[in-house]
Amino acid sequence: RLWSHLIDQSKENRNTSPNIIFVLGNKVDLLAKGKQYETYLSNVRQCLENECTKRSLGKHIIKYNGLISARTGYGIEELIEEKISLLVTT
Repeated sequence: RLWSHLIDQSKENRNTSPNIIFVLGNKVDLLAKGKQYETYLSNVRQCLENECTKRSLGKHIIKYNGLISARTGYGIEELIEEKISLLVTT
């Protein structure tokens, strides 16, 4: 449901205003810790990118995609830096 709403909204606004869409995967703190943690993160990140691509949400629409954990703060600093970078360049 969320994906279809995002696609509809981006199509409506494509010619009238610049879209700045961030796609975030939350709850990465729930991934199993251990030797393969970085592999899990990489796989989830790749799945997120693949789902965006399957739904025609390419880099022309998605300005940033990343993984975060609201509980631990993982990825939040990078997200804020990216938002600031976009604000400065627009």
